[in-house]
Amino acid sequence: MDSFLRRLLTVVAALFLVAYVGYQAFQLLYSPLETETVRSYSVYDTVDAEGITIRNETVIPAETDGYRYYTLTNGSKVAMNGQIAEIYSDENAALIHQQIEELETQIQELKTIDQQGTSNRVNLDMINKQIDRLQLELAVAVHSPNMADTDSLRSHLLSLMNKRQKVIGTVSDFSERIAALTAQKQALEAQASTPSATLTAPVAGYFVSTVDGLENVLDYDKVTSLTVEEVEAALAMAPSENTVDYVGKVVGDYEWYFTCVLDSAAAAQIRQDAKLSVQFPFVSEEAVPVEVTLANRTKDGKTLVVLKCSYMSEALADIRKETARIRLVEYEGLRVPDSALTFNDDGQRGVYVRVGNPVEFRKVDILYSEAGFHICRDMSTLSQSELEEKGINTAEYLRLYDEVVVSGKKGLYDGKIIRS
Repeated sequence: MDSFLRRLLTVVAALFLVAYVGYQAFQLLYSPLETETVRSYSVYDTVDAEGITIRNETVIPAETDGYRYYTLTNGSKVAMNGQIAEIYSDENAALIHQQIEELETQIQELKTIDQQGTSNRVNLDMINKQIDRLQLELAVAVHSPNMADTDSLRSHLLSLMNKRQKVIGTVSDFSERIAALTAQKQALEAQASTPSATLTAPVAGYFVSTVDGLENVLDYDKVTSLTVEEVEAALAMAPSENTVDYVGKVVGDYEWYFTCVLDSAAAAQIRQDAKLSVQFPFVSEEAVPVEVTLANRTKDGKTLVVLKCSYMSEALADIRKETARIRLVEYEGLRVPDSALTFNDDGQRGVYVRVGNPVEFRKVDILYSEAGFHICRDMSTLSQSELEEKGINTAEYLRLYDEVVVSGKKGLYDGKIIRS
């Protein structure tokens, strides 16, 4: 009996060993490879700050009673004495003119799309990306306390969706829709009345329809002599609720400032005259270029930062108190998943790249690491003199659009032939 058990145990152990060896061999020889395409990518070291916008603003009083129809959108350029609004005796008359303008805009956009034909077919991917971005911006604008002009965003989104319909062939042309919109417009024009008055800009600049009562809290001409106490006091002020007495304002200078107070540790990388970029995440995804006009460090561990910007958009036109995300350092290169990184037999760090059936080992130079991925230097961006100085052979390094192996790396070596 003991002899039988020993033989049985020996057989079981042998079968287990064969199964284990077979499994390991299968994993080594037949483990399927999963790859991912290498793309360009950027990440930033950032610091968030609550701040306030300073502009050269001229407030326009409402000197005429009636219902206003603005003929300009926020952020639009306007000449001195240029028209900014029409006044109507009743709300319905103003609404009719607004609807006529919106219909005319839609008609012209549809005519433009028809004239372009299908030439935008190659741009379908770009159109889809723009639609996604606008939907996100619209969602932010609707829920933000500093709302952008959602009508303009909706109009732009509608235009892109119409363009997409034409490109993918959902519609052959918009003649029927243009005819229907034209009929609506003509019906409204038959009801339209002339404005009782028009409003004009007292100075040249760009127009903003909102007034918050904080236009002159901080002196535009004295931004370089601001103190921490002045900025903190301005940030503590509440916007005025009495805005009905004003039509809007004109910003008379295309340079504006954003100022904030940071603790000195957070502001350690901010230097006077540095060129940076800033994003206002609750307003727009767009990052705008700025220059550090002032970085005044005080004895109590605070730093007053003043950023100058010459860029303007509809979304930025009426921001006052806002959260800014200041981008300090940019890391730009090739994005590599953490699962792709490995070492070759020489101890060099890199990735395996599938080139047809064989795989090749490519070295990487990591610039930045974050949970799940790394940013690696794109050697094609270096000059020939830099490559020679560093002794770099670009053929040995990871390249844009390489197919890196992210799964099934076990048993790989440079030049190994992979079964399809």
